[in-house]
Amino acid sequence: MTEARMLLVLTNDLVRHCTETSSTVLVTKCGHADARAWKELRRRDNIRVYKERARSRATPTTPSLLLLGTVKGNLDDVMYAMVTPTEQAMKIKSNCTHDGVIDRKVLHEIVRPSVDDPFRHVSVNWSLYADSEPHDYVCVEATGVTHTLRGERVGFHLSHSVAFSQLPSFSESHGVERGHRSICSLYRETTAGEVECYVRGFFDFRDGDNELLTNIALHAIANQWLSFSRQIEFAHMKKLVWRLRRDRSDSDGFNNQNHAIRDETCCVCFKSFGFLGRKTSCASCVRAVCPRCRVKKLLCTETSDGRIVTEKKVAFCKTCLRESLSSSARVIAHQELQLIEDKALVQSRSELMKLARKRTPSWIATTSSFRVLRM
Repeated sequence: MTEARMLLVLTNDLVRHCTETSSTVLVTKCGHADARAWKELRRRDNIRVYKERARSRATPTTPSLLLLGTVKGNLDDVMYAMVTPTEQAMKIKSNCTHDGVIDRKVLHEIVRPSVDDPFRHVSVNWSLYADSEPHDYVCVEATGVTHTLRGERVGFHLSHSVAFSQLPSFSESHGVERGHRSICSLYRETTAGEVECYVRGFFDFRDGDNELLTNIALHAIANQWLSFSRQIEFAHMKKLVWRLRRDRSDSDGFNNQNHAIRDETCCVCFKSFGFLGRKTSCASCVRAVCPRCRVKKLLCTETSDGRIVTEKKVAFCKTCLRESLSSSARVIAHQELQLIEDKALVQSRSELMKLARKRTPSWIATTSSFRVLRM
């Protein structure tokens, strides 16, 4: 069995175990963790983060955190936010959700998102955090959607520490301690237009015997976990960015801009701007919109070289904003992946044409293998 196959089996087993044990956590009628077993550390909106209480001083336990709560939206929106297959996507997500990650690299990709399964992704990643002390993790991370025996759709995200010999520890060279963790997140859509969030994490700290340092580390991680409340917001931002890319590729920007300048009424409320009325063009439909019907949204994108994440407030009319936020995240993810495949196919054909003009041995070998693949 290859290492990649072993990691796939490991992630499947861990997700299955987490799904089975999630129902054993003691909760109150209000959906909060039982205070006898869990101590609340942080809360934001409907999200609460707890630390597991020690059963006794004589029997030390592995430091553990629990997150329970709900976010408004649907399961596809949450999974659309969770899938970040590239380093650029990871940087944008960290910048928007404030999850505490200051750098992240994809070390090895095992399963890529596909047009048929856009939320499925498995890879080995390196993540750097800077809390009280800088530390990093090397984890196999898996994202996807599974089904229970009752047919219920459950979204999951797993981050489990693994040994990666190609990336040694940076403790001596840079003072960055290598941490170990196992975190599994489960998401279930309820009938009330909400998504239930369940996250369980176990941590192995270098100073695990020092209760004070362990508590400091757990409080820092609990702060990072509050970023779960921003997942839907991040999904909405991704939808708006995709809408802008689609609109700009399908339209004539110059003609649309002139059309917005000539508009005398708001495209939403249809009220006249008047002689001195203020109007702004919607970034999506490029129609004129009045201040009352305009909403500014903060969008994060990367520069052309992929090194820097930039933030910019963009104005949308309420109609385009409503259409974008209510659009299907799964359909958008499908369209994004289809666009990537189409671009790769065009690039491959372009390279074949260049080789064909030269009639080199590389062209002969490439076309032969291309025929074999098509048979």
